[in-house]
Amino acid sequence: MELASQREEVAREQEEVAHEREKVHLREEAWEEAVHHQDEELRRYIASIAHAMIALALTSPIL
Repeated sequence: MELASQREEVAREQEEVAHEREKVHLREEAWEEAVHHQDEELRRYIASIAHAMIALALTSPIL
């Protein structure tokens, strides 16, 4: 009887571990998506600054 209860306890713990792993996996996916989104925003921001600098250089009276 003791062995059966130990097996049940181990099965519950394994289920909890699997659940926690899934939560961690979902958090990692959300983090990667957020980082990717921020990376895209940063690239657009840098591109807009570069375009503004080029436009400024082309319209500068110094040329």
